[in-house]
Amino acid sequence: MSSDVGGAGQYHRKLSSRHSLEDVIATVRGAYGVPRNALLRRHNRGCEARQVLLYLAVTHCRGRYSLAELGQALGPIGLAAVSNARTKMLRQMASDPDLRKRVGVISKELSKRIK
Repeated sequence: MSSDVGGAGQYHRKLSSRHSLEDVIATVRGAYGVPRNALLRRHNRGCEARQVLLYLAVTHCRGRYSLAELGQALGPIGLAAVSNARTKMLRQMASDPDLRKRVGVISKELSKRIK
């Protein structure tokens, strides 16, 4: 994994307790132009917006919600699935600079929503 991704993860964790899950959902919806029900659909594999939502929910909301609570709200999906989604996205961002940039833009948009 590149140091950029690790650094970004550490940055996201610092912001974690400041975001509600609703903020993350709204921001990802706006960035991808997908309906809420498509983002929250449990069996929506291969949907980049859903994968980004799972990743950002874990990295930006973890101080406010447990992984189990996030899984329940975003599926419901199990604790392992939530954790695996984050790990998978980190790997994808390490090998895909365009994806890393898209996620970075969405993260910056989230930081603007901090009240």
